[in-house]
Amino acid sequence: MARRAIRRGGLDWSQARVGAFLIVALLLLAYGIYRVGDLFNVFADRYELVTLVPSAAGLLEGSAVTLAGQRVGQVDEIEFLPVTDGGPNHLSIRFSVDEKVREHIRADSWARIRTQGLLGDKYIDITPGTAAYAVLSPGDTIPSLASVELEDLLVIATETLDTLQLLISDMRQISTALVRGEGTLGHLLTDATLYERMVAGTTELRELLAQINDGDGTLGRIIRDPALYEELTGAIARVDSVALLILEGEGTVGRLLKDDELYQRLLAVVGRADTAIGKLGGALDGLANGGGTFQRMLTDPSLYDQLLKAIVDLQILIEEIRNNPRRFRPEVRIDIF
Repeated sequence: MARRAIRRGGLDWSQARVGAFLIVALLLLAYGIYRVGDLFNVFADRYELVTLVPSAAGLLEGSAVTLAGQRVGQVDEIEFLPVTDGGPNHLSIRFSVDEKVREHIRADSWARIRTQGLLGDKYIDITPGTAAYAVLSPGDTIPSLASVELEDLLVIATETLDTLQLLISDMRQISTALVRGEGTLGHLLTDATLYERMVAGTTELRELLAQINDGDGTLGRIIRDPALYEELTGAIARVDSVALLILEGEGTVGRLLKDDELYQRLLAVVGRADTAIGKLGGALDGLANGGGTFQRMLTDPSLYDQLLKAIVDLQILIEEIRNNPRRFRPEVRIDIF
């Protein structure tokens, strides 16, 4: 009877169910839109800021704007700057930020284009400012930092891989040489005799260190005898005091370092010695080239032979006088009238 009543009024039960379903779907859609808008701050009060960048590769209008990693806005517009006014920057990015975080964006804040992950979307990240700087007003320009581009990372990665490949090749050559027993390390790895010698040397070194620790010998006394340390400290102190006296200009060495007069005297003596040597050289040159007896002694061998013969005869005469002095005593004759 109820169904018949509905039909008579012009409304079918199936139509009522469709209408109820549409109403629920619209309510769910409205709730979803509200939640998405709340999640992305679509319905929040915002203000606009501007940043200038040389390049915005991968950044699109509608991209996210974050503050310390938290989403607070979105990019509204990206436009080119005039060539005459752009300088190093070529693009102007205008973005809107939630009013709730306005106190955190100040004059010392920076904006940088970042990438979500390695190959993710681009977004703008803002660093929070400090209380020492003023809060940015709507329409102000926030400075930007250079962003790291994926192409630059790929270039660096390629160079790093090339270097790593060369390093691996060198390491392979070194390891091959070691396995073959080439070089000192190769001998260490392959020669058992060298290993045994090293073990023997280590044993002897251990015994020597044990003797030193026991205080035997000079090294042991150096390590354990404090008197030697005190004597060494005293000697260093004396050397230090002598050096201090020298630096203060006391004594002969100090005067040599400090007194310019002694240097001038020494320079004058050297000059006079140089003059005397020059004169002596001139005299010797005159004797050698000027003729006379000296030149003949230098150039005439017969004169040398005669001189040598005379010296020999004089030696013979002196020997005879020593052996028989009466022979050479003069006779004294006295006539008495």
